[in-house]
Amino acid sequence: FPKVETEPSKNDLGVVVKVTIKDGPAFHFGAIRFRGSGMDEDEIRSNIPFKPGQPFNADQVDNFRLDLAHRLRRHGYLDATVLTDAQPDDAKHVVNVLYTVAPGSIYNFQTLDIKGLDVTSEPVIAKLWGEKVGNPFNPDYPDFFLKRVEEQGLFDNLANTRSDYTAD
Repeated sequence: FPKVETEPSKNDLGVVVKVTIKDGPAFHFGAIRFRGSGMDEDEIRSNIPFKPGQPFNADQVDNFRLDLAHRLRRHGYLDATVLTDAQPDDAKHVVNVLYTVAPGSIYNFQTLDIKGLDVTSEPVIAKLWGEKVGNPFNPDYPDFFLKRVEEQGLFDNLANTRSDYTAD
C-alpha cells in the first residue's frame, strides 16, 4: 500500500480512509514435483489440470491435492494423505509446487455382508457384486453398486438402502 490518507467524514463523526493499492507482479506455476509413492507418476502428471507457465491459482493446487488423495483411496489406499508445499520464487515470479504423497497401507476387499434380504434374493445380489476377494478395495464401489441395483429395478422401494465398510 504505497499511500494511505485519512480525513474526517463530512457526513458523520467517522473517518474516511483512502488506500492506494499497487498490484504486485503476477506469479505463474513453476516446477510441479512429487515425493512419495502409491501411484504411477505418469498417471499423476497426465491428470494435473494446470501446467508450468500458467497463472498461479492456489485453489487449483488444493483441488488437485484432494483429487489425488481420492484417486489413491480408489486404489485401496484408504489412509492416504497428500500434502502440498507452494514455494514462491520472487526473482522469477513463479510458484514451485511440491506434492508429498503418503499412501499408507493398501486395503484389500475381504467379505461382502448383505443385510435385510430373504434367502432367495441375497445370493442373486451377491452374484452381481463385481469386486473380487483379495483385490484392492475401492470405497466408492459399494455406492456405485447400490445405484446400479436401483437402476436395474430389481427391488421395489429401495430408497432406504445404504452402504458401509469397515477397514481392518
